[in-house]
Amino acid sequence: MLKDAGINEREPYIVINPGGNWMLKRWPIQNYITLIQEIEKMRPEKIVLTGGRGDEELSRHIQKEIKSPKLISLVGKTSLKQLMALFKRASFMISNDSGPLHIANSVGTKVIGIFGPTRPEITAPRGSAQVYLLQKEIGCNLVPCYYLDCPSNLCMQAVKVKDVLETIGKIKN
Repeated sequence: MLKDAGINEREPYIVINPGGNWMLKRWPIQNYITLIQEIEKMRPEKIVLTGGRGDEELSRHIQKEIKSPKLISLVGKTSLKQLMALFKRASFMISNDSGPLHIANSVGTKVIGIFGPTRPEITAPRGSAQVYLLQKEIGCNLVPCYYLDCPSNLCMQAVKVKDVLETIGKIKN
């Protein structure tokens, strides 16, 4: 699958999983677009988008904004085993608080997790790989928040692209 996507067996890549099972836990799409553009400037790796079939529209939107041969989408194209193998080979992975974040960490991949309404103390990855968690406490998310109709989603907007970029700089090889 990677070879067909243009990644050879020794080539490093970064995985970004922009989706999530609830909209409330998703970092704004424009943040992901800006983040990918900045990563492309500072890192040589290709960037692989992952997600389920329900994330295909999200992936198309990102790809429409970023026309780059370094950006590859495998959204909706992997089985669970393929996803695990994909994560295992990645340099690191960036994701909202989601199942794929936990899977990547469980196979030993370094992860950057973006948290908003959920609490890392409760739902952070527990694997042995390096875990970098980003969350800004804004008051309403001091305890897990399940207000699914939140009109502002300030907790996810509070984590900025620069926060993720600074965290990427801390990742040890």
